[in-house]
Amino acid sequence: MALNPGTVINNRYRIVRLVGQGGFGAVYRAWDLSLGQPVALKENADAGVESQRQFEREAKLLAGLRHPNLPVVIDHFIIPGQGQYLVMDYVEGKSLSALLVERGGRLPEPEVLPWVRQVCDALTYLHTRTPPVIHRDIKPDNIILTGDGRAMLVDFGISKVYDPGGSTTVGAKAVTPGYSPPEQYGRAGTDARSDVYALGATLYTLLTGQVPPDGPDLSSGAQALTPPRRLNPAISEEMSQAIMAAMMPSISQRLGSATAFRDALTTRVFVSPQQTARPASAPVPVKKRRVSRLVWLLGALIPMAVAVAWVWMTYGNPFDRLRAAEPPAAIVGGAETPGAPVIAVATEAGTPITTATVEQTPSATAPAATTTVAPTKETAAPAASSTTEATTAQPADVPAATATPTPPPATATATATQVAISEPATTADWKHINQPWEQDGVSLTARTLEIRPENDSQNPAARVWFRLVNKTGQRLLVEINWANIFLEDSFGTRYVDFEGGETTSVWVETGANYDFDRQYTVTPGQRSRVPGDAAFVQVTVTEFSRVKDARWQYPINAALQPVVGPAEGEAKTVGEAWEQEGLALRLADIRVLAESDSGDAAARVWFELTNTTNQEWLAEIDFGHIYLTDSFGRHFGDWDGGGIFARSIRPGDTLRFDRYYSEMSGRRSRISRGTGNVVVTVESLGRLTNALWNVPVDVRLSTVNSAGRETPLNINQAWEQEGVSLTARTLEIRAESDSQEPAARVWFRLLNKTGQPLLITLDWSKLYLQDSAGTRYVDFEGEGMTSVWVQTGQVYDFDRHYTVTPDQRSRVPSNAAFVQVVVEGLSRISNARWQYDINPNLQPVAEPADGATRAVGEAWEQDGVALRLADLRVQAESDSGDAAARAWFEVTNSTAQRVIVEIDLGHLYLTDSFGRVFGDWDGGGLYAVTIEPGATARFDRYYSEMSGRRSRITRGALFVLLHADRTMQLENALWRVNINR
Repeated sequence: MALNPGTVINNRYRIVRLVGQGGFGAVYRAWDLSLGQPVALKENADAGVESQRQFEREAKLLAGLRHPNLPVVIDHFIIPGQGQYLVMDYVEGKSLSALLVERGGRLPEPEVLPWVRQVCDALTYLHTRTPPVIHRDIKPDNIILTGDGRAMLVDFGISKVYDPGGSTTVGAKAVTPGYSPPEQYGRAGTDARSDVYALGATLYTLLTGQVPPDGPDLSSGAQALTPPRRLNPAISEEMSQAIMAAMMPSISQRLGSATAFRDALTTRVFVSPQQTARPASAPVPVKKRRVSRLVWLLGALIPMAVAVAWVWMTYGNPFDRLRAAEPPAAIVGGAETPGAPVIAVATEAGTPITTATVEQTPSATAPAATTTVAPTKETAAPAASSTTEATTAQPADVPAATATPTPPPATATATATQVAISEPATTADWKHINQPWEQDGVSLTARTLEIRPENDSQNPAARVWFRLVNKTGQRLLVEINWANIFLEDSFGTRYVDFEGGETTSVWVETGANYDFDRQYTVTPGQRSRVPGDAAFVQVTVTEFSRVKDARWQYPINAALQPVVGPAEGEAKTVGEAWEQEGLALRLADIRVLAESDSGDAAARVWFELTNTTNQEWLAEIDFGHIYLTDSFGRHFGDWDGGGIFARSIRPGDTLRFDRYYSEMSGRRSRISRGTGNVVVTVESLGRLTNALWNVPVDVRLSTVNSAGRETPLNINQAWEQEGVSLTARTLEIRAESDSQEPAARVWFRLLNKTGQPLLITLDWSKLYLQDSAGTRYVDFEGEGMTSVWVQTGQVYDFDRHYTVTPDQRSRVPSNAAFVQVVVEGLSRISNARWQYDINPNLQPVAEPADGATRAVGEAWEQDGVALRLADLRVQAESDSGDAAARAWFEVTNSTAQRVIVEIDLGHLYLTDSFGRVFGDWDGGGLYAVTIEPGATARFDRYYSEMSGRRSRITRGALFVLLHADRTMQLENALWRVNINR
């Protein structure tokens, strides 16, 4: 029976309305009277034993999950004779299925892509838990789009913990026709690839408006999966192929992970409206006709000959007219576009990718008109499509309206429209990854370098993505000898083509890109790895078309050192323009992305190019020659890997465009942590050379240097050295009654705060435990070593078991006073220690001095940025939540400029009046957000003695202190909350 609005459940949750109802339960929107916020209340009315077990398992499963694209479980309780109830954050928004209906049956690819990528990230999080969690019910109904653009994956009703040796439980057997993979229908086990299939099917529906055939029908061959592009020609070929790879009926042939699916989506190229108007159709078999080929040929040629003769007699020699035609059209993506050329660009996140806005202003030689091309959106795809839309001239994401391009006047002189080809790049020993090497009009870029860590299952040591741009003005036949492309590390080891090398050739049209990638190893066909202590890897191309002896170098775990910026007068600031020979380039705006920003690029820049001459000018922009450097000298090139854009600018008009920048093309990156300024460099743009803009970056860092610390930390506190933070999140000491053989287990979290990807070497012999008697507990599996990549701003979680002798049972003595976790060395961490006291004799600690603390509602402020404790709730024993306390925070920017605020959640913690420490419930992480002038950012956290384990403030404690330890440049902000008992 449905609960009526106004009903209060469990003395805490007031029903607001029914959201949805099924055969065995319902979902309500309710109001949490305790926390004063909306919640989702899920009711299970099925009294069956298996159903109740399944419902309880879902609650426990969700309770330990924390991800921005997953709901958070708040509570779980049972009302005897009525049902079980699960309480979670209320996700306000609209399901993708509802949006699909609202939009008339299908959604545009650029709009859908960022949502699917977010779901891929959530699935990667679920699949990498220990043990992995498989959702098993992904479909448009279960993805909610929130108001801030987040795609939330909801409804874990049939999810399961993955057991490689087991099978699906009875309670978890359920399917959704069209979305569930074939293995979910039968006895075969499901794993992470099952979720990949369902997400691929969801994407299929969103883009085509059609639900794919059922999994068993595809598996048996009763039905075939129609490629999405045939149903909707606006879908790019790369997107169509990625969906087909995700939906392979055989689980062994399917994309192996959500990360692989995300990568496949990341490397797609969008097709322009001009191209999609003539979709490439698959070959259609036709019946052979018994007609002579000669008769068919004559039938085709005779009408053509008659038409040519008529034109010649009526209009004269047509080739004479061609010689006197209007100025040449711009070349876009290898094809000539008459009249008004458009940009070759890619798209993401709902709007097309690269912006070019031409404002035709009144002048003596040109009538007033406006021609615009839609603003860029960040993408991982190469620039390869042409998209023309109208937009405002502001550096913001706004809906575009249609505009009619105005062709250049037929009377324009030839000299006014000549393309200014960029000068060859200055010869150097090496270039940065994602920086072009140019010789004789051919530009070659090593766009992205992937160095494989030890824990990667693939055999090659590295993979490199390249882009060749033909800027010669003529079609090139490029010969490729794979033996001429190789890698070397800092030890001199050479890595050659994994397939052994061969020779091939390709045609590259003028102005077009040719993208390719290769894998590398020490010995062809055999597994190898780049040593974790290598200082760098260098990509070498001895010869490729006209490019010779090109080198790109990528440093591994570089020690970042500040570099000298531009001298006074050498650089301009935001809003100022460089002008040369009637061409002015202005840096309109720049946005540096914080860690918590959803975009993958490090920065976005808006430009304005103005023609101040009295004649039309054909501008050529090589995006590979526009880049950023931060104050540590790190180089950030074009997100799409570069390319050529040519566009006519009439006298007095302005061309507006914007670009995204990343250390590697299409890969997530961030400006180095602690950067004081960013330099935007335009090496060459037509008549302009070496234009520089120096932009200050206001970053409020959260940092602690634990090096040299003599006293150990508490469990769930962060130890930090040189931008690497390591936390022993949870320590589990086994009792004698426990059946497991190891004496203890420790969960760790490593956080990369350096601002660059780190290759972390894990030597298990350097992580051990010691008890108060001096007994050492080593890794249960014995000594071993592996390596992993940890991206900037990301966390890496791992755990280990410990015992006195490897593979043998042992226990910590019950009379031990404490156990210490010791990490002798891990990346930049050395001699870190955490101590857990066993059965301590708690004693009150000294109270803070007068004036050292503030009350709830008050703020600590420094240099115009304030951190305020808005509220703090301490949990009682009867409270259903596992955390000891919950705190709400507000960060306000009262300065006149944009500020990036970084908060290491491991440095926000509680202590009670007995000195016990309660750290972040999730084990910490980095929260960094860009705050506009006058704006406020809000967030909240849960606290526990050990990450993810139930705890309570010490019984009899008189107060708690909330510490912000060197957070946001605050040295030691303290708030005191008294506990009334």
